[in-house]
Amino acid sequence: MSRVRHILILTTLLAAPASAQNLDSLLARMTLEEKLGQLNLQSAGGRASPEQMQLVRAGKLGGLFNVIGAENTTPVQRIAVTESRLKIPLLFGLDVIHGYRAIFPIPLAEAGSFDPEAAEATARAAGQEAAAFGINWTYAPMVDIARDPRWGRIAEGSGEDPYLGSLMAAARVRGFQQNIFATAKHFAGYGAAEAGREYNETEISERTMREVYLPPFKAAVDAGVASLMSAFNDISGVPASGNAWLTDAVLRREWGFSGFVVSDWTSVAELINHGVAGSPAEAGRRALTAGVDMDMQSSIYVDSLAALVRSNRIPLAVVDSAVMRILRAKLRLGLFRDPYRARTAPPNTEIRALARRVAGESIVLLKNDQVGRGAACCAPTLPLPKSGTIAVIGPLADNKEEPLGPWHTQGRAEDVVSVLQGIKTKVPTVLYAQGSGIDDTSKAGFAAAVAAARQAKVAVLVLGERGDMSGEAASRSSLGLPGVQEQLLEAVAATGTPVVLVLMNGRREPERALAGHLPASAGAGAAVLQSPQHRPPARCQQQILVEIHRCAGDAALSVRIRIVVHDVRVQQSQAQRRACAGERHDHRDCDRHEQWEPGRHGGRAALRAGRGGQRVTASP
Repeated sequence: MSRVRHILILTTLLAAPASAQNLDSLLARMTLEEKLGQLNLQSAGGRASPEQMQLVRAGKLGGLFNVIGAENTTPVQRIAVTESRLKIPLLFGLDVIHGYRAIFPIPLAEAGSFDPEAAEATARAAGQEAAAFGINWTYAPMVDIARDPRWGRIAEGSGEDPYLGSLMAAARVRGFQQNIFATAKHFAGYGAAEAGREYNETEISERTMREVYLPPFKAAVDAGVASLMSAFNDISGVPASGNAWLTDAVLRREWGFSGFVVSDWTSVAELINHGVAGSPAEAGRRALTAGVDMDMQSSIYVDSLAALVRSNRIPLAVVDSAVMRILRAKLRLGLFRDPYRARTAPPNTEIRALARRVAGESIVLLKNDQVGRGAACCAPTLPLPKSGTIAVIGPLADNKEEPLGPWHTQGRAEDVVSVLQGIKTKVPTVLYAQGSGIDDTSKAGFAAAVAAARQAKVAVLVLGERGDMSGEAASRSSLGLPGVQEQLLEAVAATGTPVVLVLMNGRREPERALAGHLPASAGAGAAVLQSPQHRPPARCQQQILVEIHRCAGDAALSVRIRIVVHDVRVQQSQAQRRACAGERHDHRDCDRHEQWEPGRHGGRAALRAGRGGQRVTASP
């Protein structure tokens, strides 16, 4: 019933009274400059500038992005539909990656839930909220397969597996497009950047391209995605933003894609940097004839291509085809009928509940060692005790800004419930020490952290990256913890107090090395939670699998990752309990007794964790 309802909503959204014949008539009345204007996309600094408004009046702008709020989109749209000659409405785009005002887990974490329905639900909610603020087009989902965690944009995708990536790509397209247009990006092979270096070249065989990197894009196309974004990278020496094989032969002729292709930020102009064009006009000619319909930010199409069309270096039919794809998209979105698209954001309680549920599904418990020996054996470190003193330590323990993660759009730090705040709502006695900064070199806070750990029954250590250490232009050469955080971990673990390590990352960290600092016997246990890009080697399904109920409904420990204080339930068989109760046993056997019990998430294991959570405006 739910799936049928979603299809009906989508059909209603995309219906419009105008016809293809009307668009043919419109195209015939357009001047060449107006046609090239429809292929022009510019960024605004929150609101359109006077110069951009004049371009709209002149019919030389097809869309704007980074216009924030309906109070800013509406006046510009009014100019387009009342003051321009042909009254063609604008597209308004924005990078709505994992939420608009409410922030969900980053896509990498969400993919770890292995739950496409959850991904569809968060995309639908984010799209609905963005639509209420005047946005009708998002530059998401990013569907690049990525296998090098040094690459910062690994946080925006679904990790390394083409099959899972395809499921998540289709789900997010379906979710977004119940309210706004989606864009599958970056077409294609961007995630294969050599050495994980942002914007680097790629070397991909056609077989690898088709078997690894293209399937999620094909899934997005099959799901009806409205647009694709061309990539910055080259593919075997040919830039993706000027690659006719990729954009024309595969995408349009082989797959039958009928939507439009938008360039990435100035990627048309960057064909000059790639060395395949000697001037802006040549770069624009190469991109447009290869099949890139809309030029983001370069303004090359509108400024430089008219002369090439008039001299027949670019066939007018190529321009007309690109313009018609943009017009059809605007018709499909309903902009000719309802250019302002007034929408209502989902209720705060509803979107918070969804964020909490999906955050719970995105948690991975990598390690949960036993505390003690003999009669005291086999009590795992998690769940946290309901009584006694708990030490909360680390540079991210009481941080509200960094947990929002990269691309958090309009998410606000003041809405975040930190790990420290969340634990204080559930545990009566809490000691706090920052220990160190995120990436500084000072150890001055170590003494206070060690003292707090020694006084506590359990120490919760919250470590990881700044939010801007992942995302675009955020590659890292080393995957270790920044600054002196690893030394802080060593110092706290050396106290012998059981440690719960919470890692907040936009990529997978070397969890085996970190877990090695945590004592797993001799009266000290450890638990490690992390946000990896795929199943970490340290976690075997038959070892650490837990059932998570209600997730943050009771804990609400942070925006992007939560420790479930009372609701992590480990199921043991009686035989396993008896085996672990004796004085002599192999502790590795105790590590294996925990079993996944399909529960409230329909049997989907909550196998991952990561940035993103929900906007919280009051104590849970």
